[in-house]
Amino acid sequence: MNALGLFSKDDCALCDEAKELIHRVNNDFHFTVTETKLKPGDPDFPKYEKKFPVLVASNGKQIFGKMTEEQVRTLLFSLSPPPLIYYAAKFLEALAIVGVFFGFMYGLMGNMWLDLYFFLGGIAIFLGTARDRSKGRDVSSITFEYYEGMAQKKLREIRERALKDFDVIEVLLVHRYGDIQV
Repeated sequence: MNALGLFSKDDCALCDEAKELIHRVNNDFHFTVTETKLKPGDPDFPKYEKKFPVLVASNGKQIFGKMTEEQVRTLLFSLSPPPLIYYAAKFLEALAIVGVFFGFMYGLMGNMWLDLYFFLGGIAIFLGTARDRSKGRDVSSITFEYYEGMAQKKLREIRERALKDFDVIEVLLVHRYGDIQV
């Protein structure tokens, strides 16, 4: 299980700030944090004496001293790799870049139709992911609900704005709804 350990000591203002920061970030991630207050004479005290507070992840990575929200989030993201769909989206993105490159090369050779084919296409992906744990409980699926009339109206507005504001020929928007397995 992914967890964090916070090593702190009494009368430590940075430790108190770190606890508040971790609590704030925990609202987004819902991870388990175990605080250990060390005192002189504890076996681990010399190891952390000049670093307090120290936040240690279950993968061995740690941050210490004055912590920022970005550092804590980066540490948390290191605990679990992105989902497989992230890699699929990156593959599609790379494929589009390769397609544009070959289209450009064919265009240089004077084939206008291939040039047009490769330069008219594009892929833009918004990728959302769901945590497999929330508020200390396992999550197996999420349900997206929507008000059909409002959703369709907003999607039409987004499409019309994209067509107006950007140099595109067509826009296709797809929105998932219903039960989605995590």
